[in-house]
This record gives sequence, C-alpha cells and structure tokens, in this order.
Amino acid sequence: MNWTGIIFTLVLAVLSGIVAYTADRVGWRVAKRKISLMGLRPRVISSAIAVLTGIVIALATLGVLLISSDNVREMILEFDQLQRQVSETGEKLQQARARLAEVSRERERAEEELKKVSRQRDELRAQLDTLSREVAAQNRRLSQLTGELASLQADLEKTRRDYQRVREELSAEKSRFEKEIDELRKERDRLQKQIELQRQMRDALVKEGQELEEELFRLRHSKVLLYANNPLLYLLIPKSWSKAQVEQAVRQVVKKLTVEFEKRNIEVEPPDPEIISGVAERLSQSDQDMVLIVVARENLFVGDRLRLDFLATEQKVVYRRGEVLSRFKVPAGLSRSAAARLLEQELNKLHDQAVKDGILPSPQDLSVGTMSRDTLTGWIDQLAGRERPARAKIVAKRDFRVLDRMDDLALVVEE
Repeated sequence: MNWTGIIFTLVLAVLSGIVAYTADRVGWRVAKRKISLMGLRPRVISSAIAVLTGIVIALATLGVLLISSDNVREMILEFDQLQRQVSETGEKLQQARARLAEVSRERERAEEELKKVSRQRDELRAQLDTLSREVAAQNRRLSQLTGELASLQADLEKTRRDYQRVREELSAEKSRFEKEIDELRKERDRLQKQIELQRQMRDALVKEGQELEEELFRLRHSKVLLYANNPLLYLLIPKSWSKAQVEQAVRQVVKKLTVEFEKRNIEVEPPDPEIISGVAERLSQSDQDMVLIVVARENLFVGDRLRLDFLATEQKVVYRRGEVLSRFKVPAGLSRSAAARLLEQELNKLHDQAVKDGILPSPQDLSVGTMSRDTLTGWIDQLAGRERPARAKIVAKRDFRVLDRMDDLALVVEE
C-alpha cells in the first residue's frame, strides 16, 4: 500500500479546509467593517478579499510544500517528465509481462525437458546398474581366468623343463645311434663284399631252380590245360562306374581272352548276355572298388571249349604295413642251401595263407608275388651260419590290397 500518497491526500484536504475557513473568516471581518474600495460595495470587497486570502493561503501552502517536500516539487515541476517516465514504465511493464510470459513458457519447456532428463537419468541409472553387475561378473570371470592362466603358466614351465630333459636324453640317444650306425655301415661293407663273392653261385642256383620249377609245372599240367576256377584275368572296377561302363569293360575282357586263347588253338564259348548284364548290375551297385575275376568254369582238356565264369571281390586292404605275415625258428649253423630250403618252405606257407586271406594269385603262374634275387640272397645271408638259434619273421613293408603283388617284404631276425 502507498502510504505516502494517502498521507499527502489527507494533508491536502486538511489544508484546503483551513484555507476555506481562514478566507471565510477574513471576508467576514472585512464585511463587518464595511470597507469600500474604488466605489465597490463592502460586500463585494469582502468577497474579493476572501478570494484573494484563499489564493494567497493556497499559494503559500503550495510554496511551503514545494520547499519542504522533494516529491511534491518533482511532481509539480517535472510532471511532464514524470508522465513520460510513467508511460515508459508502462511499456517496460508490458514488455516485462511479455518477457515474464515467455519466461513462464520457457520454464514449462524447461520443466518438460527436466522431466525427460529425469526419465533418461532413471534409464541411465538402470543401465548403469546393469553394467555394474556385468562389470562385477566380468571381474569375477577375469579373476577366474587369471587363476587359470597362472595354473597354465605353471604347467607350461613344467612342460618346458620336461622338454629340455627329453631333448637332452634324445641328444644322448642320437649320439649312441650314430655310433651304432657307423658300426652297421662297417658291417654292411663287409657283407657286401661277401655278397659280391657269392653272386655267381646264387645266379646259378636261381637259374637251376627256375628250370626245375618250369619242368615241374609242365609235368603237373600235361593232361589238364586249365583247372576249374583257375583265374584267367582280373579287372579293377571303380565304384564310380555306371552299369553301362561295367558291362562294356566286361565285354572287352571277354573279347581279349577270346583272342588270346584263339592263338593257343582254344575256342572260348561266348557268355550269355544276361549273365554279363547281371554281373554289371551287381558291380555298379557296390559302394566299394571291386575286382572282377574271370575264371574257367570247369576243367579244360585238349579239344574242349573254354567256358567262362565271373566272380567278384572287394579291392580291400588284406595286410597292413608293418604287419607280421609269418614267424619261424632259425636253427644255428644253417648252410646256405638249408637256409634256402627253409625260406622256400616258409614262403610257400605264406603263399597259401595269403591266398586264403584274399590276395589274388597271378593268372600266369598262380603266385602272389615274386621276390627279387638280391632280396632272396640277402635273406639267405641273414639265416645262414648263425652261431645261436634265432626267431625270424616276415613283415609287410607296405599295405597290400587284393590285386597287389607281395614282392615288398622284409625279413627280421631276432636273437
């Protein structure tokens, strides 16, 4: 509340009353004295004096107010400036109200933004809690992995020590083997000299043995040209071949055998086409490589027609590399001829066993393989003239399949 304006109004009212009362009293006294001036009546004179007295008192009062009050003096003397200030203040007030409204709207927007930020803050706090839990889990996992790493490092260090120890042992073993190899080389040179000295005798014995085998074979087969189930030809059938390919290959085999036996004045009876088709059907349906075996259906005598039959077997591995094929005892002090007979006996047993196990004998000589002369001579040298009895074994030096020739064998003699 503006108390200054109220007090000023009350004071102005009181002064106005005093002015009116004083002027009235002065006019009354003048009228009572009946003073006349310039031919005017006393009553007019009293009224004029009363008005002048009021004017003088009002002016005196205004003067006193102007002298005593800065606010009154500024209000009266600077009224236009105050009015302009009031106008400007009103405009500023409108601008301030508009600004206040804008600020209010901005505050509302800010409050909305604050709410959004609060929600985002809550979401971030939730995400932070989740991340904190994940970090804690990762820290636990890291601790576990650190322990495992320490254990692995300890194991690695132990392995390194073991490796160094084994390496040292291998180095010592290598040195020992090198010495043994030098000794074996010297022994090999000595044996090579002996082999060279015995080469002529070996060649003569082998030649004589071949001549005897050929004569024995001729004597045994002088009456029967071919025995039943005697293999005539083998054909490898890959599992990828179709029925048509297999059938064509079988017909070519039959044609080849027909031409070969015609040169020997033996007539081959053509097989039934249905039999060839059935054989091709069975072989083409196999999921393994197969071997087609063409045999004589029955014993063939002079003047007979050769009738063919078809058998089949899988092209499988019969013997593995390193597999022991035969074991036998070696007496002490064997001569070379006795050692040769012992080897022949064991190789014949091995031949029969290999045929039973699935190795197909050669159609030419019905053998499963032919050892080279050098190999046989070396084996005889190993067996002959030993000071003490020993045990020997024949070992496969590679895998042998059904169609393979068993000509890559090793003889191992054990004390």
